[in-house]
Amino acid sequence: MNSPIAREAFERKLDERARADGRKLDVRARGRHDVIRSPKMVLIDDDPSYTAIIARCAEREGIELDTFNSLSELGFVSLLRNYDVAIIDYDLGTLNGVEIAEYMSSLLDDMPMVLISASDRSDEISEAPCCVRAFINKSAGFNKILETARLCITAKAS
Repeated sequence: MNSPIAREAFERKLDERARADGRKLDVRARGRHDVIRSPKMVLIDDDPSYTAIIARCAEREGIELDTFNSLSELGFVSLLRNYDVAIIDYDLGTLNGVEIAEYMSSLLDDMPMVLISASDRSDEISEAPCCVRAFINKSAGFNKILETARLCITAKAS
């Protein structure tokens, strides 16, 4: 039986489960099946080995992660609107992570960002804009970085 009331309850339950998992309910319906899409993240890091490994970890976790080695490789910063969260290396050439976050937040004020670094940057991070939700040292591990980014998406949705 496909009553509208039962359908709404099902969609609500599906949406609650998706939010609990840190995912969003994709509004596109394909026939009788609603699609839950995985979180869409972007990583900007100038270390190709690091990006390759974290991309593999994300794939295993069912996270859609696009990687770029620089802002210029990304092209237009406005393309970041296609993502739920940005993971940005603190040391990217001539700009540091706080400068990049300030630049990006002026265009994308609601996008959560996670800054990562192989060095201790706790002093510099205190100057970061509010869109920077977390700073993680790379030594914490790939899964910790991805989980923190996922939590940023969940916090943004609620």
